[in-house]
Amino acid sequence: MALWVIRGGNEGELHEDRDFREGCVAVGWGDMGDLTPLNTKASLLHRMGQVWPEWTGPQVSNMGGQLWSFKADIGRGDLVFRRLKKRPALFAIAEVTGDYRYRPDFEEFPGYPHTREARWISHGTPRDSLEPEMLKFLGQPRTVFQVKQDFVVERIQSMASRG
Repeated sequence: MALWVIRGGNEGELHEDRDFREGCVAVGWGDMGDLTPLNTKASLLHRMGQVWPEWTGPQVSNMGGQLWSFKADIGRGDLVFRRLKKRPALFAIAEVTGDYRYRPDFEEFPGYPHTREARWISHGTPRDSLEPEMLKFLGQPRTVFQVKQDFVVERIQSMASRG
């Protein structure tokens, strides 16, 4: 079981409630369209470069790598840590229960159509329940990333098991 941080993005506060209600985690990059037919990271990066031709190679690689992780690397049973934008002193934990799914029907916030089904275990755990050392690893400025520090993963797993 891996631990992933998935941030809400620039407008994350707008779709937090939808994600809880719909039982999913979602990310933006909506202009990419459905990622299902993109079977390799290279094909995703190529499309991203076409969609955003003004981006540099490193920007495409960075953003595309995050989107590829969301689509292909996250697995069922993995945990998601999400700092809440509406309530910044709190965070939520979810368990991923489904594969990547493109949801253009999410008309409420159409810029966030890339989803994974998830069971939200916690909707509002205080950030101050985490050690400052942990927050350093959970607070990187990326939208999607895997946390690999064992002590952080074990602590979040423990919190998830308690609900």
